[in-house]
Amino acid sequence: MKEQDPVYKKPISNLNEVFPVRKSLGLLITKKEQIQEIVELPLIKACEEFWDKNIRTYDSSANSKDIEAGHCYIRLDFDSLSEENKRIAEQYGEPYEDVKIRLIQLNFPVTENETVESLATKVVVIADTFEKQAPLWIHPMTLEETINNFEDSHGKEYPDSVQKEKERLLQPGAWEAECKRQGKYFDSKTETAWESEEYFRKFDEYFEIQREY
Repeated sequence: MKEQDPVYKKPISNLNEVFPVRKSLGLLITKKEQIQEIVELPLIKACEEFWDKNIRTYDSSANSKDIEAGHCYIRLDFDSLSEENKRIAEQYGEPYEDVKIRLIQLNFPVTENETVESLATKVVVIADTFEKQAPLWIHPMTLEETINNFEDSHGKEYPDSVQKEKERLLQPGAWEAECKRQGKYFDSKTETAWESEEYFRKFDEYFEIQREY
């Protein structure tokens, strides 16, 4: 098991030993390996399963502070769920508005003596009930969209700079180079930019499957 704090020299076994991870709220996960870094130990397996099923998690909590509340939770982006997964999620909670996104919170009861293993098992059982879905919350970016966004954001205030940037990006190879400079994945076949190669593979895998039928 992963240790969440260097103070501990042995594997964490009880929930009351798990320290809060304070950097997961709304953080964009673009690679599965990030889950190990930002999700608290008891929820890692479940969040990895949600990732594999193309279900978008928003944030989660399973640490010593949740014992007083009597439950831990995983929040999902409700509108990104398939219709079937929405029905499944609504068995565990009600969707609600949070700024510009609708979320649904899946609560998992915990006790004072809860172990990491027992909690992880309970949460995975719930995650197992969800179906793999289309990753339609993943959106590529085209050069045209990038230029349009730049014009919308800065065109009125800095028209000359925007024009120069547009001319630069339209040069052969410039768009691909800019995407890579920003750490994005560039697909040369479709000339689109993606937040990560994993995003591209998820999207491409689904539509490859769709084309087989």
